[in-house]
Amino acid sequence: MKDFSIRKYIGIPDILLIIVLTALPTAMLGCNFFTGSSKENPQIAVYVHGELYGKYDLDTPAIIEIGDTNTLEIASGHASMIYADCRDQVCVHTAPIGKELPGHIVCLPNGIVVSVENAEYPADIDGYVS
Repeated sequence: MKDFSIRKYIGIPDILLIIVLTALPTAMLGCNFFTGSSKENPQIAVYVHGELYGKYDLDTPAIIEIGDTNTLEIASGHASMIYADCRDQVCVHTAPIGKELPGHIVCLPNGIVVSVENAEYPADIDGYVS
């Protein structure tokens, strides 16, 4: 009678490798589950020439003057550029961004980038086309 013992094929290093390869993903999933995503309110971050100009709460309606060149409006959980002194007006015609609307508003002539931080977007959406 032949002996088909598993100990003949698997040694202590193999068992340790199996334990590590099982424990590592489990620990990573546990950390992700317990820490979760950021619980802070979504905010609008405004950058001018790469420097942070300010962060504004999406839940608080406001009109923000960005220098003398642009005006940003925050209302109903969305932000949109309502004025720019540049010729092309691309940032003014860009779709609003917000909690459920990912994206950026960029005014290249004035060096302004507006983006949403701490927002959770639906996982099944790669992006929006406007």
